[in-house]
Amino acid sequence: MGKDKVKKPIYKRWWFILIAVIVVIGVIGSGGDSETADEPDQEEPVVIENEETADEPVMEIAEEEPVIENVEEETKVDIELLEKESLAMIKEGLVEVGDVGFLKEEKTFTITPTDPNFMGDVMLAAEGNKESLDSWNGMVEVFVSFSDSLSKSLSGYTISIINPGNTDNVILMIKDGIVVYDAVND
Repeated sequence: MGKDKVKKPIYKRWWFILIAVIVVIGVIGSGGDSETADEPDQEEPVVIENEETADEPVMEIAEEEPVIENVEEETKVDIELLEKESLAMIKEGLVEVGDVGFLKEEKTFTITPTDPNFMGDVMLAAEGNKESLDSWNGMVEVFVSFSDSLSKSLSGYTISIINPGNTDNVILMIKDGIVVYDAVND
C-alpha cells in the first residue's frame, strides 16, 4: 500500500496566509481614513411638502457641498516648498559650475556659469567645433531631462542659462522639458 498524501487545511497553506496578511495590512492601512465626526455616515432625508399632494410628503436627499478650507493657502505653501527644494537641489548639483538663482515672478531658475572658459566653449560650439558642440548638446539634454522631471511637480517653470559676459542675455531656455531658446543651435 502506498502512502496517501494528506492535504493541509486551507488555512495552513502558504498562499492563503499570504492573502490573509495582505488583507489585514489593507484593512489596517485604510483604518486611518475614517470619516470625521462632522461628516454624517449617510445623508439625512429632508421632507418637502408638495402643495398639490400635501397629504403625501416627498422624500429628497439633501446634498451638501464639501467644505474645502485653506486649499489655496495649502497649495501655495506646497509650491513654495517645492520651489525651495528644487532651488536647493539645483544649487547643490551646480555648486562648481555657476551661480544659481530663482526669479519667483517669472517662475524661472537661472544659472550663470562661473567658469571663465564657458563662453569660449559656447562660441566654439556655435561655430561648429565638434567637441564643443557635442559637449553643449549633452548639457542641453541634461537640462531638458531635469526640466521635464521638474514639470511633473512644478509645471510652467523655466530653466535659463544666463550669458556670463552679458547677464541681460539668455543662451539657453528650457520650459517643461522643451527647449524654448538655444543660442548655439538656433
